[in-house]
Amino acid sequence: MGPITTLRIGSFGDAVRLLQQALNLAPTKLPRLTPDAQFGPKTHNRVTEFQSQQKVAPDGVVGPVNWGVLKPFLDQILGIIDDAGVLRGAFVITWHHDTTAELSVYGTLTRDTVKGMFQ
Repeated sequence: MGPITTLRIGSFGDAVRLLQQALNLAPTKLPRLTPDAQFGPKTHNRVTEFQSQQKVAPDGVVGPVNWGVLKPFLDQILGIIDDAGVLRGAFVITWHHDTTAELSVYGTLTRDTVKGMFQ
């Protein structure tokens, strides 16, 4: 997946769509979002609501800390957890010393490859 993108009003693309899908899995008093890949006022309002619920500064900007808090929802969206709640892979955030982060998904193919290396 690569580096984690910081999102804010005006951002657009697949990372915004993923964010909107994750927020739709979180508890809310606001209407569900249409995953349209556009970070507009409705997405901003859902982000600040979620940040307040999670005791994160409600600034409406989604960076590495927010992506980390969204991890359980991202696991579901990315198919890492199946319908029975069984973990099929891992969603990993790697923090770097320069304050950047990288998002990776490790599934059964990666697991089997690594196991094969040590057999």
